[in-house]
Amino acid sequence: MTKQPTILSYVRDIPNLLSLSGLACTLLAIYFSITGLYYAAMIGMVWAVAFDWADGLVARRLKGRTSTDAKFGGQLDVLIDIVSYGVTPAVLLLSYGHFEPVYLIGAFIMISAAAVRLSYFSTYGLAGGTKYTGLALDNNSLILVFIFLFEGFFTHEVFLPFYT
Repeated sequence: MTKQPTILSYVRDIPNLLSLSGLACTLLAIYFSITGLYYAAMIGMVWAVAFDWADGLVARRLKGRTSTDAKFGGQLDVLIDIVSYGVTPAVLLLSYGHFEPVYLIGAFIMISAAAVRLSYFSTYGLAGGTKYTGLALDNNSLILVFIFLFEGFFTHEVFLPFYT
């Protein structure tokens, strides 16, 4: 019988280190959202996406990873994704809306959509075993960043549908 690896042994795995780096960027994005430094939050969100993309690329190319390494990394990725692409955009929306209760609706929709999508793919896997269907969760953060970046180029009324 093989010895069960320690929890910390998975932290030394390069793809998992990349995932955790993305989580650190996500934490910074949440912090900057709450403190009202929205552009700094956007930078954290974009870096979180970059690390999320990188962890998968490295994991697929890294030699010597076991199926247990891949399973652990996949679970870690899903847990980080709910924070990065559900909780973080919701916190950003709430903060931008000065924590007015009406923004709870949008925040709940963001978190719920992320949770349902991640649960679906955790249950049924990838379409055809190789790809996700629909809009990937990381695109939510990128779209939100894009909207914020271009808000200054338009009148406030153009963006009202996104805030209410």
